[in-house]
Amino acid sequence: RAIRDGYKRQVLIHGFDIARTELTRGQVARMLGQPIPAANQRQMPADDIDWKSARKLCQALGADLPTESQWEYAARGGDQNPYPFASKLETLCRYANGADSDYNSAFDSSLGNSACSDGYARSAPVGRFPANPAGLYDMHGNLWEWTLDCWDAERYGKRGRDPVADPSGQGGDCGRRVLRGGSFVNQPGFLRSAVRDWIQPGLRHVRVGFRCVRGSVRQRTLMR
Repeated sequence: RAIRDGYKRQVLIHGFDIARTELTRGQVARMLGQPIPAANQRQMPADDIDWKSARKLCQALGADLPTESQWEYAARGGDQNPYPFASKLETLCRYANGADSDYNSAFDSSLGNSACSDGYARSAPVGRFPANPAGLYDMHGNLWEWTLDCWDAERYGKRGRDPVADPSGQGGDCGRRVLRGGSFVNQPGFLRSAVRDWIQPGLRHVRVGFRCVRGSVRQRTLMR
């Protein structure tokens, strides 16, 4: 498979804080000293930002991009199922902004989940869908999210005897950075907690956003 998520690996993670939503266009504009977007755009998730720029914005807040392990732990919210909410095609649109009947209509496509409508053909303002069990919004769908990790297709297949503690995600191909969460163009299978993908860190895309995390002291040291 192009997106490898068939393995399980035990990881130990120290405590961390993660943003409830993806950073918004309004927040990013204020941070960069740019004109504040129109009212109907301020709560839209910030997109079209490359990996390095996203990381700098998080660091300006005294934070960083989440590692893959942090992201998946947060996305699951203690749940081990494919999604931390009902997974029937007919009800999926209540919980996540993925490709659906609205997407099919807007883009003359048949790839979306035609069994339901989430009300958005493209990205939605942050927080419009119910929070997961951890109180986090839009971990599934809306925009793919940058993580700190370099891509390693076999990362979760490299099983050792002992759990890995606070993996920094810097092994592998750093010319490709890991994305998590899926987006408004993706079918339900791509919105699962375990799904991984990648793009080159210098690329910017309307389907990719980010959220920030403050990790443990040990982790911050590893990431310098």
